[in-house]
Amino acid sequence: MNLSNQPRIDSLKNRNEIKDLLDHGQKVFTKYGIIFLSNNDSITDHKSAILIKKKCGNAVKRNLIKRRVRSFIRDHADMLKKYNRSLFLYLFQGNMNYKELKTVYLNALNKYEKSVSSVN
Repeated sequence: MNLSNQPRIDSLKNRNEIKDLLDHGQKVFTKYGIIFLSNNDSITDHKSAILIKKKCGNAVKRNLIKRRVRSFIRDHADMLKKYNRSLFLYLFQGNMNYKELKTVYLNALNKYEKSVSSVN
């Protein structure tokens, strides 16, 4: 597997940008938490952030979740390129696997895009 062919994920680290996204971003509710999306025309690059509550498990489990969410972002970068900023707030406390996470996130994002396109 050649890692250089995978799209690069730029992290959203600025506290003010994260707070603005949490306050004013469009929310997509899923079984695993909330996805915040923002599309600002003045910003050209795409950045993502992953937030996980400590209640979700110990550090090992939280890092596993982050790796799986990052893998989802990397695999579906073309779908998320429409939005300049995306934040994945993970709140689920049970067990999960990548396949289920992927289907839940894809269904939620597709449903959201259909509802936005029907409004416009």
